[in-house]
Amino acid sequence: MDQVVIHITQEDLDHGVRGNCGFCPVAVAAERAFQALAAFVYFASGRCILELGCNGGRQFELPSLIGKFVLAYDNGEKVHPFSFTVDPVDELTDVMSVTRVCGCYASKTGPDESQYKYERKHESGF
Repeated sequence: MDQVVIHITQEDLDHGVRGNCGFCPVAVAAERAFQALAAFVYFASGRCILELGCNGGRQFELPSLIGKFVLAYDNGEKVHPFSFTVDPVDELTDVMSVTRVCGCYASKTGPDESQYKYERKHESGF
């Protein structure tokens, strides 16, 4: 796999869903860039993870700057369009088997607010 450039557009920012790992601007832009059926961005073990597909699809560790962007977006802070590169060396070979507590994971139907609040309250890292 070559490097993939992910472009987060103003449209992604305007139509993204705060607190939803499958509909945040980074996930939507990654889905488009990788031509994936689904993409999820979440935090696990203090790392920001991009997962393509469902149930243990390809996973990439994203730079901490992307995690900070996601948290800023989720908290309603002003963010701007930008691009970043995902490199094949960032692909995780130890595929993480974690419970994703955002409500969108199983079927991108929308956030489950009670689960999201639990995640935000107990999340370590960023």
